[in-house]
Parts: sequence; C-alpha cells; structure tokens
Amino acid sequence: MHVVAWRHRGLRDAFEVAVVWPGDDEVRIEGQVTGDEEGPFSVRYVIDADARWVTRRVELDGLGGAGPGRLLLEHDGAGAWRVDGQEAPELDGCLDVDLGATILTNTLAIRRLGMNVGGAGDLRAVWVSEDLETVEPAPQRYERIHDDRYDFVALDSGERYPLVVDTDGFVVTYPNLAERLR
Repeated sequence: MHVVAWRHRGLRDAFEVAVVWPGDDEVRIEGQVTGDEEGPFSVRYVIDADARWVTRRVELDGLGGAGPGRLLLEHDGAGAWRVDGQEAPELDGCLDVDLGATILTNTLAIRRLGMNVGGAGDLRAVWVSEDLETVEPAPQRYERIHDDRYDFVALDSGERYPLVVDTDGFVVTYPNLAERLR
C-alpha cells in the first residue's frame, strides 16, 4: 500500500490524498482532491487497473459550482469504453485515464509504459475535466529523460511539462501544478 499526498499550487490551490493498493492481478486507487480553481471543487476518485496498469474502471464523484456530479467509466481492457453505461466509440484505443483534477493519473501511464531512460511512449488517454463535464480522448507522450525525470507532452498543444517522480512512478514535482508532500 502507498499513501501519497500533493499540495496543488499555481493553476489551482488544492490538496490531494490517494491510497494505492497494488496486487498481483489488479491495482486499486482511491483518492480525493479538494480546492479552488475558478471556484471551490472536490473530486473523489476510485480507479481500478489491471496488473499491467491498464485502467479498467473509474468512479468519480464531484462537487463544485455546477453542483454534485457523478461519472462512471468502464474499459474492457482491449480499448473499448463505456461512459455511464453508454458505449463511447470516440474513446476507442485509449488505455489510460487522465483526470484533470488529479496528479495521480500520470503514474498510471508511467507504470504502464515501463520505459527505460531515453525511451518515449505515445498514447491516447481518456481525459476528464475537473467538473466531470468533458470526457474526450487526449493524445499524449511520455519521454523518460532520467531515472527520476519524465517529460509529459500534450500532443494537441505541444505543451511540455517536466515531471520529477519517485522510484514507484509517483509524481514528486509537476511545475506550476503540484508538489508531493513528504
């Protein structure tokens, strides 16, 4: 079990805590982010992934300016998704989830890709906005620069974010967004 926490600063002011239970056949992650970004918000998440760190199920409960919200994402492990029980063919081929409210989901892609230093991996992630209103594919790249450094690239915009991670792939520093506590 890993317990991790981040202080979000820069784009938003928030606090996040997550618990990760890696198992032989699956990984379960439960966490919550609470803060302010153009208004107060809170997002609780439960993520189930398989042993390869491929996202299989995501349950989200949010609270913010638009009121309470819920979202359920289900993945068959081969690339097909359902959003709140409805097929979502626009998400076909995505293996990862990228929740806009949390730092934790970077770890899913980093662990799944399992790159050596100098390696790079392109992927399409299911991106979910902080308010849970937008669910769309997001093309991304992770480049492993050093043992503890990755560049995360949002391929739509070309924006590059240098990430410092620990030996388990949990983000320690995400510039202008978050810093890990302890």
